[in-house]
Amino acid sequence: MKSLPSLRAWFVAILLGGLWFAGTATAATHPLGWGNNSAFKAFPVPTNVMSGASAIAAGYDHSLAVKDGRVWAWGTNDFGQTNVPVAAQSGVTKVSAGSSFSMALKSSGDIVVWGSPVLSSNIPANAVSGVSAISAGEWHALVLKNGGVIAWGSNSYGQCNVPVSLTNGVTAIAAGGFYSMALKDGGVQVFGISATNQLAWGIRDIPTEALSGVSAIAAGRWHALALKNGKVIAWGAPHDDATDVPLAAQSDVTAIAAGDLFSYALKTDGSIVHWGAYFDGQDQIPLAAATGVTAIAAGVSHGLALCPVMPPRFLATTLPDAYQNKPYTNQLLVAADPAATFIKGTPWGPAWLNLNVSNGLLTGTPLETGAAQLSVIASNAYGVVTQAFQVTILDKPIEPPVFYTTNPLPSGTVGALYEYQIVFSNTPTISLVSGEGQLPAGLTLEDDGFLHGIPTQVEALFFTVRATNQAGASNRVYNITINAPADEPEFITDSPLPDGVVGQPYLCDIEVANYPNIIGLYSGTFPEGLGITLEGQITGTPVKVETANFILYATNMVGTASKSYSLHISGPPIFVTDSPLPFGSLGEPYSQQIEAIGDPLFLVFSGALPGGLDLATNGWLTGTPTTTGDFNFTVRATNDFGYTNKDYSINIGAGPVFSTTNPLPNGRESSAYSVWIVASGDPDYTLLSGTLPGGLTLSLAGELSGIPTNAGNYNFTILASNQYGIADREFDLAILGATPPRITAIRATNGNLVLTWTNYNDVGGVTVWRSHSLTSEPVPWTNLGVQTSPWTNPAPTNTTYFHLRLAP
Repeated sequence: MKSLPSLRAWFVAILLGGLWFAGTATAATHPLGWGNNSAFKAFPVPTNVMSGASAIAAGYDHSLAVKDGRVWAWGTNDFGQTNVPVAAQSGVTKVSAGSSFSMALKSSGDIVVWGSPVLSSNIPANAVSGVSAISAGEWHALVLKNGGVIAWGSNSYGQCNVPVSLTNGVTAIAAGGFYSMALKDGGVQVFGISATNQLAWGIRDIPTEALSGVSAIAAGRWHALALKNGKVIAWGAPHDDATDVPLAAQSDVTAIAAGDLFSYALKTDGSIVHWGAYFDGQDQIPLAAATGVTAIAAGVSHGLALCPVMPPRFLATTLPDAYQNKPYTNQLLVAADPAATFIKGTPWGPAWLNLNVSNGLLTGTPLETGAAQLSVIASNAYGVVTQAFQVTILDKPIEPPVFYTTNPLPSGTVGALYEYQIVFSNTPTISLVSGEGQLPAGLTLEDDGFLHGIPTQVEALFFTVRATNQAGASNRVYNITINAPADEPEFITDSPLPDGVVGQPYLCDIEVANYPNIIGLYSGTFPEGLGITLEGQITGTPVKVETANFILYATNMVGTASKSYSLHISGPPIFVTDSPLPFGSLGEPYSQQIEAIGDPLFLVFSGALPGGLDLATNGWLTGTPTTTGDFNFTVRATNDFGYTNKDYSINIGAGPVFSTTNPLPNGRESSAYSVWIVASGDPDYTLLSGTLPGGLTLSLAGELSGIPTNAGNYNFTILASNQYGIADREFDLAILGATPPRITAIRATNGNLVLTWTNYNDVGGVTVWRSHSLTSEPVPWTNLGVQTSPWTNPAPTNTTYFHLRLAP
């Protein structure tokens, strides 16, 4: 069996929405909870909704139920998620519970959201009415309106980025931890966390079977469910066998619910099938939920069901006092379906006290004063419960109340917490006398005489208090004055505010003197995910690393004050250095800093660095590369708040190496010349030093070409360069002189002399010179001009010599 112990330890804000299914008109619907009961989130169910519930929902540490259109809530209330607003106390048909917030859908199509202000204060305008379905995730919410999905809340994994394809035609929605689900045309679609994220656990790998014919969906923290033709399909994190659907859940299923690595399926016979995590007793389905169940819900570690029966439960845990030698009667208040029977438990101290086993009526007459301890056991076919009681026997009846607190009461101040205990004797119940004065606005009088609240206006009033007990009643008039604050508000909390951390709930109370009635944002913005209450409490869950600067204002009836604040949100590192990294050269020292915000330590998480390079924990990638090629690797940056991975690539190449040797092949003046200078690494070639023979040029590709114009020996150095480095080589090149033209034929034809010759040079013409004597000094040559072979001239009449020369 696989498990996720570390994930349970860290990711505690889980899922989850409740699933709602209507029972029959005649079936009893008793909400019943089991599993982890921290913060009493599973049981006991509020007495107001113990019977006749029509809908249920299970969240992280709280639960919801609907009766007669009104929502009832129990469990933890750290974000006000169990403070049901007035708007959710009528007309409600469906509920859904998230991590620290609650949702209700009214028959009018309006929605009500309460709890975490990140969700309750940021409802999109188009999501408040006309809604047909709701779903609460970990820190985000979904609604279905006119077949389109609307999402808001935390979007750290894209779980609120609704695809265009899901803006119409959707029939069902489900919000999970880091992802969202929708049902369209009978096929499941998932959006949110990337499939490559290590926390996805395959949640984006929707089974082919769930792409059509699906009738219901459910989103857990790490896994998902779909219902198709009475069969449950599961995928996502396999830990704790969360996706191993048992045979019993592969047919005749009518409803599904997914929690933190565990699931429930409701069968047509009303029985519940469990699979997955069981460490908190999620698998301990009560006997009352064995059959006939009409609705199920799964929280982070507890389950809920609407059952046709209910085990016994004592509704009162104290007994009224008895009086010596006076008959005593008291009816034990126990809820059960079917009705409970009673027996005496241990201890059973008072011998004078009798218990009716069929209806729980206590009767008898005490003979002595004192305190009697007793235990009563109530049971029916679905459970047994034991309750300890104490009966105090008094020697005489109590007397009418007497007020000790005199008039007037201490004065109060607008905006300041007012608390005062009105003192009296003989333990009465306190109430206000209607029509005889009134309390200051903002104050409340409890039935134990505790007067408290925050006054909202300047006034001087009186009110009449009535103290009542079994012996009688007494009235007392009290005057009270509410004064204005002494001055305008003054901010006490300094800037900067305590740092927050991405993904962790943030809470900071802004302290302001002189009792402001409103504290709010004047300018600037809070870090994304945070907001402020009217009481000055900055709360929420930050979603990204940032430093926010803003101005708060505080107002009382005297005036307004403001103060600038700075708030930094820390989190996992954010990479600054992009990929690819600058290239490196084989055998050349390499140094590159990989940078990330958040003062992290770096390591190579996967892949391989080029040989010869190492990554230091400070992000410096250094060394001398020993191999060439393209290298891909993943760097992990870690700080106190988590880690971030980034993929990098780097190219290692080699500088040029000449393969052309020295000297170069000889050239000849006036004859075309071409030779390729060759070096590895596809470099560019340039002349570094020396002089090329006249008429020759060196191309970037390495071709030395042209027609030499001057014979001689030349020495020069060529530079080869590419992106990885440079190399140079000295070359010698001999340019030989031009080849003289050569007479190849001489003949006489029809009184003419015909000369034929060959010019071995690529440029220049041939001049013909004539002389009649070679013995003179100097020889008298006559230039007959540039001629073309074959050349015809009248035959000479005397001895004649011809000489060929190259023309420039």
